[in-house]
Amino acid sequence: METETSKFDKVILSVVILIGAIFIGISILSITKNSGGLQQAASVNLTTLETKKENVPINGICGLSSGKVFESSPASDLCSTGNSSVVVLDKNDIGQFYVWQCIGINGGITASCNATANINDVSGKINGECGNSDGQEISKMPDAQEEYCRTGNYAKGDCAIPIYDSKDKKWKSNCSWTCVGDNGGGDKKCTAILVK
Repeated sequence: METETSKFDKVILSVVILIGAIFIGISILSITKNSGGLQQAASVNLTTLETKKENVPINGICGLSSGKVFESSPASDLCSTGNSSVVVLDKNDIGQFYVWQCIGINGGITASCNATANINDVSGKINGECGNSDGQEISKMPDAQEEYCRTGNYAKGDCAIPIYDSKDKKWKSNCSWTCVGDNGGGDKKCTAILVK
């Protein structure tokens, strides 16, 4: 027969079990909420890192063409990082060089690059070389010497009678000019398409 003491012990045990269950439930709920908060914080931190990564300054670095020797202006391997500017010929007391810049991204530092221009032969001849407008579609004839000729002297050219391009719905005219070499150097014929 169950005594009053044993009944009391069972009640106490049940209460203890109930309290323990409630405590465990509260703990699990707290851990779950904290876990969600950590996940949210981690997500925010990752997003912040990605945003910062996109805006990180990238310094311009000269490419493999820098420091080499070229008979005509280099067109590839100008920059390892950064955006390359137009390559131009620079003549000074030291010699002749192709120079350009590797422009930094997101406020990064811009690097100045150069390569030796080997365009003179032993007799001092300088061959004519076309400028930036050669082979391009242009809206007007070039204004600056370097747009006509990188080296040599610009000899005024002319443009053919315009032909209407029904596909582009524009008038186009083939233009040509000559970059005359210095000191007996070779001439170079250049062309562009004038579009109006």
